[in-house]
Amino acid sequence: MKINISAFSLLFTLNFVNPAFACSKISVLSFELRDITSLPYTEKEIARTAQFQPMLIQSLQSGNDFQVVDVPRHMQKDANPGFGYLFTYPDEARSLGEKLNTDWLIVTRHTKPSHLFSYLVAKLIHVDSGKLIKRIDIELKGNNQKVNQRGIRRLSKKLVQLIKQHPCSNT
Repeated sequence: MKINISAFSLLFTLNFVNPAFACSKISVLSFELRDITSLPYTEKEIARTAQFQPMLIQSLQSGNDFQVVDVPRHMQKDANPGFGYLFTYPDEARSLGEKLNTDWLIVTRHTKPSHLFSYLVAKLIHVDSGKLIKRIDIELKGNNQKVNQRGIRRLSKKLVQLIKQHPCSNT
């Protein structure tokens, strides 16, 4: 009987003292590039945008107890019939999150209105409830690697704060 009480105490502590532990599986979709500059969709900008997902995943895992659930490219492509579909329709994104068996889905976009600046945009979706928790926009001034890394760290920090504020049991 003592073992059962100890096991219960451990689960209680993990779920209520550290709510993020109870809901820590995260999936990050690949960033879609929305380039509306006069010279859109250059190879350099496409390659830059492709770097953001792995950078964000690494940043989210750094110092946190999150388990990242990989999103196979074919699953994201199958769930996304057109550009921006999953970004625009959180319910459809939620369906993908359910298939991935993840707690949180981060739908992402890289918007480039100018050659001087761009935006990292993320929508945090709680999969079980289907709620869009928040949209986050981070401005990147310039396009070098240091600017990219600083922007990803800022985005990651905001996402982690939101997830910790919205434990699964309260959403």
